[in-house]
Amino acid sequence: MNTQKYETYKSIHESLSKALKYGFYYEAIFLEYAVIEDRLASVLKYAGILYIDKNHIGVRPCVQRRVYSPVGGSPIK
Repeated sequence: MNTQKYETYKSIHESLSKALKYGFYYEAIFLEYAVIEDRLASVLKYAGILYIDKNHIGVRPCVQRRVYSPVGGSPIK
């Protein structure tokens, strides 16, 4: 497991718990948004879908996908 990501999520979870306990609901919403955004980026990366990261840089997927022609089934280059 990625130790840095684990520590980040642990910190976010602690902050989220405090925000909810003391009624800082907007802070809780933004903390949850950060987690969802990170998880979505990971899913897109490992699904092989090109996406734009928060720095507006196109991120290449981990898996090279081939596109097949509907006629004949041969790969399109």
